[in-house]
Amino acid sequence: MTLRIVHVASGRKWRGGQKQVWLLARALQRLRVDQVVVTSTLTDAAFAAELVKIGARTVESHSDHAMAERMLAVYRSRSQATGNQ
Repeated sequence: MTLRIVHVASGRKWRGGQKQVWLLARALQRLRVDQVVVTSTLTDAAFAAELVKIGARTVESHSDHAMAERMLAVYRSRSQATGNQ
């Protein structure tokens, strides 16, 4: 079974929540865990840049509702691509 993780970072500023997402994504990247971070299009550029540095893919969304839909779409597409559901 392949471990896949979708992180959701809905905040717009580089603060505690985003730092926790970044720390977790960085640690999981070292373990070679497949992951994606769903963020707002209004996310602080510093947060987005740090995610890119650790190799996390980001999927941007323009609202909280759209973010939830985007998160589910990413999860479903990855499940279908690997044959897991």
